[in-house]
Amino acid sequence: MMQEADIRTCFQAGGRIENVLIVARRDEAGGVEHVPYLLPSWRRGFVAIGLFRGAGVRAYRDLTRLVRFIRDDLSYHGTIALHEKGSPAFAKLRSFRTAS
Repeated sequence: MMQEADIRTCFQAGGRIENVLIVARRDEAGGVEHVPYLLPSWRRGFVAIGLFRGAGVRAYRDLTRLVRFIRDDLSYHGTIALHEKGSPAFAKLRSFRTAS
């Protein structure tokens, strides 16, 4: 996991986001949460954004808000893949591990 502040620091040093994958997962109440995984230029593999406080990854219920964050705040304008956790296509991806 990375914190948003770490991402911004790496941006200032010339880093960029090279790819984005969003994983849709069911929460305890049966709703859907979307977890973004970023492929930064300064690290190997996809990584999730950590919560501001405590353990865990940042998840979004509103997919539109998440895409706006990726486009506007992270300046990523490439393709964004969306997979459902547990789907056959998702199971084929080996370059990262998802948080529960």
